[in-house]
Amino acid sequence: MFFLLLVLAVGCAGPNLDRQWGRLNSTSNAEISLYAGQYDSAVIAAERALDKAEEIAGPKTSYVPEKRHDQYHISESLTTLAALYQARGRYTEAEPLYQRALTITEKVLGPDAFETAHNLTHLAALYQATKRHEEAELLFDRAQAIDVKLVDGDNFRRRVGESLTELAGLCQAQDRYGQTEWLLQRALQVWEKTLGPEHPKVAVSLVNLAVLYEEMKRNEKAELLMARAFAIDEGKKFYRMYSPFSRLGSLAQRYKKQGRYARAESVYKRILEISERKSGPDTQFTANMLRNLASIYQIQGRYPDAESLYERALAIKEKEPDPDRRNLGHPLTELGSVYQARGRYAEAEPLYQRALMIWEKSLGPENQITIKTMRMLASLYQDSGRNDEAERLYERALLSLSKHVTPARIIDLMPNIWGMTEMALLNQNLGRYDKAEQLYERVLSFVDRTPRPYGTDVAQSLSNLALLYQTQGIYTKAAPLFERALSIFEAAWGASHPRLAGHLINLGLVYQAQDRYADAKPLYKRALATYEKVLPYHPLKADSQSNLASIYQAQGRYADAELLYERALAIREKVLMPDHPGVIENLEHLSALYRTMKRDRRSKY
Repeated sequence: MFFLLLVLAVGCAGPNLDRQWGRLNSTSNAEISLYAGQYDSAVIAAERALDKAEEIAGPKTSYVPEKRHDQYHISESLTTLAALYQARGRYTEAEPLYQRALTITEKVLGPDAFETAHNLTHLAALYQATKRHEEAELLFDRAQAIDVKLVDGDNFRRRVGESLTELAGLCQAQDRYGQTEWLLQRALQVWEKTLGPEHPKVAVSLVNLAVLYEEMKRNEKAELLMARAFAIDEGKKFYRMYSPFSRLGSLAQRYKKQGRYARAESVYKRILEISERKSGPDTQFTANMLRNLASIYQIQGRYPDAESLYERALAIKEKEPDPDRRNLGHPLTELGSVYQARGRYAEAEPLYQRALMIWEKSLGPENQITIKTMRMLASLYQDSGRNDEAERLYERALLSLSKHVTPARIIDLMPNIWGMTEMALLNQNLGRYDKAEQLYERVLSFVDRTPRPYGTDVAQSLSNLALLYQTQGIYTKAAPLFERALSIFEAAWGASHPRLAGHLINLGLVYQAQDRYADAKPLYKRALATYEKVLPYHPLKADSQSNLASIYQAQGRYADAELLYERALAIREKVLMPDHPGVIENLEHLSALYRTMKRDRRSKY
């Protein structure tokens, strides 16, 4: 989190108010460090923390020595809020907050306290960002002069280095590269002066700066810094606390959480290249790096790329001596999930079955990993039309899960609680609408009892409930649920992700059923464009073509409708059997179109 120094309480406003301030202030910092991008909610929490600190400390103009702890809370809250404003480029709003924080700290703790030097460092960074370089240098000189006087100067410098690094991370997430570079260079200077040029933390600081230069396309500088970092790290274990390798992994994970997949991919590729060079191409460490990179490809819908890496990782894991074979569980399900996404159910099934056997034997039938694997296999059976087998497996998973659902464990169990939506969908497909609706509503009720959002999982539940209403022809209830789900999916995946296409089609079908053709058509077009790019011969592309054709037919654009129906038929005849319901339905659509056009072409078929 942000480095915000705390001093011992000399006098305070009471434990309850003090706890309220601490909770608000830690909330803003936790959101910065955990989500690294949810700045709006962090700003709201920081503003509330500042309000609470001022309520505790009393009027702004008064200074009571007995309440210096409470008044320093104001300084901390001001610094947190100012740093958030600075990261968003809101410099004119940040500056008076930093200045006020400095004034309070000097008055409360004295002009030579290391907390004062910390405030000077923050304000200097802001001046540097706004190109007021002389003022920035003056403030840094003041901070360093305090540093020299401190008995525990090295400890102070380390804290300043951490503070500069965290502020740089915020600015980098906002693509403020010039400011980020300056902050990281200052942090590097701090570590070198405090710990020496060969310390592991110096190596980590070099990696931070190198990654920035890669983002700025200054590759030669990046390579030099990386080489220096790994020269420091040579011969040491990869994942020590201050390993540059560990730092790269943390950066990649942060980019992945932010949805910045191109950056995550770039960092993971670098880790993989170094891993293969330093530990070998067939080590367990390399296998894990392959899986990390494959997960980025899978999230982006780049299934062929993900598949090849997962297959290679599994082959490496197969060679590892492990009597329980627990090391194979996750690689098996990861590869199986890619096969399933590509419609290769026969190849996915034995992988899921093998993983389930491993987890049941090593972890037991009621473990959350085991339950998740049951759900994955059940969803495969459902996708391949084996509904009886799917239902039995969902019932097993739900029975195991129900033994552990308590208010205290809801958060931990939420990933598997979503499994009830899969079971609800199965009941929906079997025409058991009342049972399906009960399951959906039960899952969504759990959402209201959790303190943090589960974005795409909530969206999937909304979408499934909308499908239930759609099946029953209750379009007025289905449409807003689909709309809400689609907005969540778009925010999480981006507007062109392959997985978005199916949700576009679902909403389009509801609009079409309501005769809202102008609303449905652009959704079908977006879905078709996505499928043409990633699944050129998949039945889902044919579905999109048929849906759009039906809109054209309803609008009297018969030539356009005929062309799309015929393209859809060509795909279906290529990948499906001649008596498949999709082929038959396509022929029926064409026949109906020809009758409408008064062109009896049935003899052609």
